[in-house]
This record gives sequence, C-alpha cells and structure tokens, in this order.
Amino acid sequence: MNGLAAYTTWLESGYGKGEALYRSIRQHILEGKLTSGVPLASTREVAKQLSLSRGTVLSAYDRLISEGYAEAAQGSHTRVARMLKLPLPSLSGQAAPEVMLSEWAERVVQAEGSVPNRLFNPSAPNTIDLSLGWSSSHGFPVEDWQRCLRLAIREMDWQQPLAQLGSAGLHPLQQAIAAHLMRHRGVSASPDRIVLTHGSKHALTLLVQLLAGQGDAVLIETPGYRGIHEAVRAAGGDPLYFAVEMESQLSELLHGSEVRLAIVTPNRHFPTGRTMSVNARGELLSWAQAGQKWIIEDDYDSEFGFGGKRYEPLQSMDRHSRVIYVGSFTRTLSAKLRIGYMVVPDVLLTPVHSALRLYSYNEYERVEYAALARFMNSGEYERHLRRINREHRRKVQIYCRIMQENVSHLFKWYAEDVGLHLYARWMQPSAMYQTFCEEAARRGVVWQDGRHYDIQGDAAPVSAIFGLTYVDEEAWTIACQRMRLAWGAVSQQKNMLMDK
Repeated sequence: MNGLAAYTTWLESGYGKGEALYRSIRQHILEGKLTSGVPLASTREVAKQLSLSRGTVLSAYDRLISEGYAEAAQGSHTRVARMLKLPLPSLSGQAAPEVMLSEWAERVVQAEGSVPNRLFNPSAPNTIDLSLGWSSSHGFPVEDWQRCLRLAIREMDWQQPLAQLGSAGLHPLQQAIAAHLMRHRGVSASPDRIVLTHGSKHALTLLVQLLAGQGDAVLIETPGYRGIHEAVRAAGGDPLYFAVEMESQLSELLHGSEVRLAIVTPNRHFPTGRTMSVNARGELLSWAQAGQKWIIEDDYDSEFGFGGKRYEPLQSMDRHSRVIYVGSFTRTLSAKLRIGYMVVPDVLLTPVHSALRLYSYNEYERVEYAALARFMNSGEYERHLRRINREHRRKVQIYCRIMQENVSHLFKWYAEDVGLHLYARWMQPSAMYQTFCEEAARRGVVWQDGRHYDIQGDAAPVSAIFGLTYVDEEAWTIACQRMRLAWGAVSQQKNMLMDK
C-alpha cells in the first residue's frame, strides 16, 4: 500500500494533481492504511507512476510534512510520522459513539413530533390525497409576486455597509402589516411593535423561550398545533392541556394552577375550527391582567372566514398589553414564503429584538421583505385575498354538499367551522376506523388522522382532517365515492363474520 490508490478518485472529483496526491496519501494515513513509521514511495517513483512532475510530488510531500502527517530525514525515505496520534478507524457495523448533549438539546430532540399521519398506501394507483394543505398557494399570483421581487432586487442597496443595516428606520413591511391589521383585524399597533420572523413557528418558539422557564406551567390547547407543544417542551416548560370543547376546564386551570403563559388560537382553533366564546375570552384577559401573565394569540388563518361567529382578536380587546399577537403569510400566500410577524407589547420589545439578533442578524434587509411590502402597498395582496376567499367559500359549500351525499353516515362536521381544511368526527364504532382507513387507501383515497393533533392520545375522539386546498371538485367527488364504497366493503365483511 503506497497511498496512491485514491489519487484518481480525488482527481475526478475536480481537484488539481498536487492536491489530489496530497489528499490520497493523507486519506490512507487517516484510515490507518499507512501506519506510523511506514516509508512513503519515493518522489521519483510516484512521479513516474502517476505521470506527474517531480516538483508536484515534492510539493505534496512537503505539505504532508508541514502538517505533521509525515517526516523526512537527510538521505532517507519520507515516512509517516512516528509520533502521529490518530483515532482508531471506525469498524464496519460498530455502534456510533454516544453523543453528550446539553439539557436543552435533549429536550429539543425529545419534543420534536412525528410527521402528521397520512393513512397512505403508496401501491394504490391514482390515489387522491386529501391530507392537510398548509397554504392557499394554488392561487398564488406568481407573475405579480415575481414583478415585486425584481423591483426589490433592483432597488436593494447592495453597497450599504453592514454596520448601517437596520439603522435607517422601520422597514416598509412593518408599516404595511400594521396598516393591514388595523383595516382587516382591528389590531391597533404602531409599526415599531411589528417584529418580523421566519414564520409563526419561529415566533412562537422564540416567545416561549423568553416567557417560560424550566418547569413553568404553560397552558395550551388540545387538540392543537404540535409545534406549540414542541416549543414548550424544548424550552423546559411544563405543558398543561385543556380541551377546547370544554371551556369550563379552561376556567379551572386558569384559577387552579400556577400558569404563567397561555397559548391559544381563539378565532379559529386548530384543527377543529371552533371559536372561543366571549365569556372565555374575557376570563382569559382578566387572568392575564390580574396576575401579570402573558397570552400568545396565534391568529394563523384569520384571513379565511366562511361562516359562524368571528370575533375580534384578543389583542384588540386587550387594554393592559398582556397579549402578543402572532400571524404569518404561510396560509394566504405560500408555505415556501417563510415570513411571519409578532405584535409585541412595548415592554417586551427589547428582549425580543435581542433574542432575534442572537439567531439571525439584520434580517430587515431580506429581499422577500421588500417584495412583500411592495406587494401589499400596491393593493395586490388584498385583491389576492378577496379572490381566494371567493374561491374557498364556493369550494366549502360544494365540498360539504358532496360529503353530505356520500359520507354523512361516517363523519360529522360543522360547516361554519371550516377553513382551509375540514375537521370531522368519526360516527361509526371506533374499532372499525382503522380497517375503514386501510380499505379506503386500497381504493385510492387517503387523509390525515385528526388524533395526531390531540395530546390526549388513546383517549382522543376518533377524527379526520380533510384538506380543501389542493383538490379540485372532480377529485373530491371521486374521493367521497371511494370512501362510501370502502365503508360498504367493511360493513359487508363485518356482517359475514357475524353470520359465521
């Protein structure tokens, strides 16, 4: 073994001849194939074997010597360094060494949830996937957005010194968001209180880190968004769950436990679509005011409303600056556009900005921010919202009618709670649900199990979530027909077994 076997591989990877030779020999030393004290091939021999100039070989050898991999003595061969101390090469099949992580890292790993369950059979042909879609991006105005991006890039001051970024005043996007929230949501906030983030999960995670310490009780909803659960666990907080369909439980937990932070989706709860009552809102605000506690309001899809009662946000009802309002453009524009925001009380602005600078510096100069500000100020964003709301309202009415005709004996839902997805409770025996899902998958239709979002685990009621975003009317009709046929097959099998 002369250390030249890997030379061609490095050369074909794009490295120069001298670099490829150096890397080939070093690789064999690190892998233990050339051990301490073993002489290397002479420079003349290497030059002849690889068709290299002797100067190229000498240069590679000199580098190995200077870095401590080899040593040379007058009138003797260059050898692998005798005192070289390297870790033993890993053996195939050997268990990876245990990694020592910090307590925070351990919590992050443990808190991370699994991917939402898609009851999916990849072998089924022409499968219709009714799983949850996270945005309305099928109606995204691509040409208008690209025009705003081009203008933002053209107007960006690329020569501005790094030290001056963010010092020239508020970003236009903060001003555009503040104006939009006032017009459409009744949220009153000066632009300087709008803090931009990489989506709502980024905002929620950062706020929990700031407001909940090790062992602090944090009130969160069940069923609910798993990202909130992960953020609380990772921060070391103690999640305290209340069932959204039992508002009396919320009252008991507020007054019967040492909760310091509550995270809620009051205007359209995820995933059920329910709206928090006026009494529960008032009690939550009174609790926060009296005990100097905090409420994080996740208004994740407030732009979509197809029926039922829609109240003003908690933030607009708050008279004592105890509510932090979180929103994003993920639902209204695209899940690929990771832009969110927080409306932060004045007293929290300094710690929030300090935390943001710790993770990402000078984010105000992102091209996407400038493009979105232009998109909103031009009126394109509001026109887009009106267009997709009309389309979704039409789809909700049609899709609910199709479901009523085909699967109303299987699922129960409330049309007034429907947003970008439909949450439905299973009406048949719980024990038959999995069999039904498997039969439906074989027939080419799948969806998400609503129990994934319920922290109660096995005690959670059986439910399903059907995404309304990406499926057209024809596919939706076929999917519902397949579900009806699947249930017919399952019922027939059950009857046959009972007859036996």
